Amino acid sequence: MMSVVSGQWVGRVSDSVTRQFYRTLTDERIQLRDGTAHLKVWRLSRPMHPGHNFKYRLVYLEGERVRVLYDVHTGKPDHKHIDGDQLPYAFKDLQTLATDFFSDIEELPK
Repeated sequence: MMSVVSGQWVGRVSDSVTRQFYRTLTDERIQLRDGTAHLKVWRLSRPMHPGHNFKYRLVYLEGERVRVLYDVHTGKPDHKHIDGDQLPYAFKDLQTLATDFFSDIEELPK
């Protein structure tokens, strides 16, 4: 599920806080029964937050509606959004991230 797309440092993350290199680990879309999951994960050249050096955005859409979103970005620690509610997320590793993401999709009310 989370496969390496590129093995080289391919670009720079550049914002007002950090400037560093990144490597895309995955960028894929998965069609599910009721919507689409888009998984994007980058490995950063150094940690953005204590604990890991990944930047990620995993989103599940039903039409244009965001139902599940897991992300981490400068200025905010790891977190997730379930039907618009933002909740903290304790990142462990990439496999657990994917498992938790798909579990939250399965648990969504219809």
